[in-house]
Amino acid sequence: MRIIRAFFVSLGIFILVTGIVFAQTWEFIFPTIVTDESATAQTGLPVMLGYGGQSMIDSGKIDADGLNTNMQVGTNDIKYMMSTTQVNIVLVSMPASAKVTADLYTNYAPAQTEFPIVIGGNGQIVIEDNALIELGNNFDIDMSAYFDTSATGNIFNKTGAFDIFVDSGDIIAEIKGATWIQVAPQLNAQTLIYSLAVHNGKLYGGTSGGGRLFEWNDVNAWVQVAPQLGAITNIHALAVHNGKLYGGTNVSGQLYEWNDVNAWASVAPQLNGQIAILAMAVHNGKLYGGTNAGGRLFEWNDVNAWVQVAPQLNAETALLSLAVHNGKLYGGTNVNGMLYEWNDVNAWVEVAPQLGAETLIISLASYNGRLYGGTSINGLLYQWNDNDQWVEVAPKLAETVIRSLEVHNGSLFGGTGSLGKLYEWNDIDAWVEVSPQVGGQTDIYSLADYNGKLYGSTYNGGRLFEWDTLTIEATVASGEHDIIVAADAANFNITVDTIEEDTVALAGATVTNTAEVTRIFEDTTVPYSTGYTMDIGGVTRLDYVEPTTMVIGAAYDGTADAGGTVTTIVDGELTQGDDYWNFAILTITDTTDDLAPEGEIAIITDFDDATNTLTFLGSMTVATDAGDTYTVDFGTLLDDTVNNLDGRITWGVNEDLGILYSEMQPFADTTAAASADLGFNMPESVMPATWFAAGENLVNLPFYDSWNATATDIGMPVQTLYFFSLIGTALLVFMILATTTKSAFVALLGMLVIMFTGSSMTIVPMWIPFSILIVDIGILFLYRQVSY
Repeated sequence: MRIIRAFFVSLGIFILVTGIVFAQTWEFIFPTIVTDESATAQTGLPVMLGYGGQSMIDSGKIDADGLNTNMQVGTNDIKYMMSTTQVNIVLVSMPASAKVTADLYTNYAPAQTEFPIVIGGNGQIVIEDNALIELGNNFDIDMSAYFDTSATGNIFNKTGAFDIFVDSGDIIAEIKGATWIQVAPQLNAQTLIYSLAVHNGKLYGGTSGGGRLFEWNDVNAWVQVAPQLGAITNIHALAVHNGKLYGGTNVSGQLYEWNDVNAWASVAPQLNGQIAILAMAVHNGKLYGGTNAGGRLFEWNDVNAWVQVAPQLNAETALLSLAVHNGKLYGGTNVNGMLYEWNDVNAWVEVAPQLGAETLIISLASYNGRLYGGTSINGLLYQWNDNDQWVEVAPKLAETVIRSLEVHNGSLFGGTGSLGKLYEWNDIDAWVEVSPQVGGQTDIYSLADYNGKLYGSTYNGGRLFEWDTLTIEATVASGEHDIIVAADAANFNITVDTIEEDTVALAGATVTNTAEVTRIFEDTTVPYSTGYTMDIGGVTRLDYVEPTTMVIGAAYDGTADAGGTVTTIVDGELTQGDDYWNFAILTITDTTDDLAPEGEIAIITDFDDATNTLTFLGSMTVATDAGDTYTVDFGTLLDDTVNNLDGRITWGVNEDLGILYSEMQPFADTTAAASADLGFNMPESVMPATWFAAGENLVNLPFYDSWNATATDIGMPVQTLYFFSLIGTALLVFMILATTTKSAFVALLGMLVIMFTGSSMTIVPMWIPFSILIVDIGILFLYRQVSY
């Protein structure tokens, strides 16, 4: 009776242990070798393998949904997503300057139930603007994903309105431009704060209507620190020079120095009849002033006088703005909206004539290596081409005047008149209104970045406003997390894995409707996601779950016309709407001469439907010719299960990675697939080769050809057929020995001899008989006898 019980226990062990092997079967393996060319080790690395699943569907190797596949590195499963045009994987680790082989298994069992969302490095999902997904002040954004907090970039972005991003190990959420908040009312009947400056850790304003100097108390009020001096009514410009604060005056063109306590002192009288110092700047250790009426440039002698270093040029009567850019001093003019560059000696040089109808360059700012000008009479933004022309980069948006420009938190802002709005440039081609007029203030005359916040001074009440960006953050280690960023009309908070990490009061703030698209999972911050949900007002508006079928990719194959450059392609067959192909991947597939730029890849930054022109980031080695062929791939739509607000996937790119493909091999031919001729090596292991039983010795077994033919006929890998036969033989030996010797020990020993013999033939992995041996010894020990 005990022998029979031992038999059935052993049989159960067989079924349990070998069931794991039978549960994981496959037909073909396709090895792809990924090579690091960056010399930097990486973790959680998304990689695009450069081939799609459609060809495998067409050849019958996988099902139409792609779920009967698996992807492994060595013997470990990895995250991957199948689409018809791309197979994207996530490598757990990529050693520096090393190679990692990712194996795609076809006709794999057990089949997958879903795929994670993997869009590749520097990819993104774009969701078109829709009233249903305007966040307002009551929302819940729930993201389940692997977050790479060693990267820097956006997780969620709606330009000018809302951001969730990664920076230095922190995940930060911002309601941008929540509102202008008044932090200082009018003081002493001063109707205008012409200019702002930061000096010795405090914020100062120069006034009109009394020529006074105000200091902000950092809470809620201006404090007068210098009264009017003489008959001067306006402090039109402020500048900090050699540790002191200076004011340029109107109506006498004097220069004032503050005594750091309670009074102005005149340190330069009027010169050459110039009635006003409209702008000031520090350049090469000296203080300069731009004048009216004459458009001259003055240099202060650091003691008691202005010195003229550039006379009037042409008909320009006033220097409305000054800025230092790339080591040179520039001035924006009135009456013809020109840009002047000082020759550093004694004269202005015109470097940009009037553009369009703009007559005034009221403000200048150096931003991201380029010089920008804010104009009147149409409130445009101009960019200088660093040579001889203005280029319009933002048309009119309601306002007619850009009175002030300031760089804040990596963006360029403009203060306007006559509606007192705040604009942010989208870094491409437009202003975005980020704050409306507040409190009847008609003009934002000056902007200043102070203690990490943006401030604006106004007319017609001489007030100070703070542009309040609400910020919450959480320090998060790289890995899988569930992160919720939410607002409930009262508070704004971030939760990581059910723990609230930060919260602030909304205090009336709301996310502005900027009519911009929403971009999620940009850059390299999210290698893969398993779910993204957006609830607004308690109602689910977006729900991107893991795809349960192969994602359908989309691409356009075109042929270039004449007229292309190293940064553009013209194709008259492109009939889509303006900006349709923005952020898509462009690949030059073939050239008429089979030379460059064949095979080169770029990201499209703009599609102009009027000229059928694709403009892309960077440049090709040479321009395309008529007849060159290309592919534009913007990925596909990620299915929203609630309101059909599908997200358009823009596939990422492989940066500093090499991809090498091996031949697809059937189950029984994995030895061939592992040969050096294919540039592919099986993963090394400290265990002997027979420990995993890859089946490399099956071809040497007797009657292999007939066994292989039988296995093919019944649709079974030949190794599985041998495996079944080996188990049957082992169980038969066990029964014979158990009944003839009456010894469970002898029966188990005979069975294990058969199993280990099969392992030596690479039919069965050696770990299986070892596992059975250990468990059976334990059973025999519990029986406390080995013979009956």
